[in-house]
Amino acid sequence: AAILFTGIQDATVLWEADPEEMRANVMGHNATVRQCVANHRGYEVKAIGDCFMVAFDNADSACRCGLDIQLDLYESTEWTPWLATNKECEEVTGTWKGLRVRIGINEGTVEIDRI
Repeated sequence: AAILFTGIQDATVLWEADPEEMRANVMGHNATVRQCVANHRGYEVKAIGDCFMVAFDNADSACRCGLDIQLDLYESTEWTPWLATNKECEEVTGTWKGLRVRIGINEGTVEIDRI
């Protein structure tokens, strides 16, 4: 099994700068992440704020999903104009545009602790 984690870089700074604008942009982010997870047959374990925890049968699916999330966030997600005015979200051609999302993947045996 593999677990994929996501988190928006500088989220606290962005939320403090303009909560309404961030809410609109996070909705686009969440829709993109959820579509990619569905496309790669992942299971959304939980979402807290702007972070996701997603389970996959194997690391290959998790990695492909993570790559698709990054590509879709760069190529397809429509961000509000407000985001382009923030140094945390300035476009770096071919690398970043909009919210910058960190993605980590862990592979191994998953243990369930039923508390």
